[in-house]
Amino acid sequence: YIPLPCLAGILILVAYSMSERHSFIKLLKQSRSDMIVLLGTFVITVTVDLVWGILFGIFLSLLLHSSKIWLTNKK
Repeated sequence: YIPLPCLAGILILVAYSMSERHSFIKLLKQSRSDMIVLLGTFVITVTVDLVWGILFGIFLSLLLHSSKIWLTNKK
């Protein structure tokens, strides 16, 4: 038997060790749409669920890419 708070601490430590902070910061310095998709997907994944986070990221990137194409063709 392992107490759940102990497992939670181990999971937080492993997740922190696996995170590549320099890559995350590098991605934030890219285009604005990439930053919006990254942060939106991150927030939904952490607050709701992994599946919803992935779906939200796909939908948001599709929406931003479509608007970029629409604005390019409008000119």
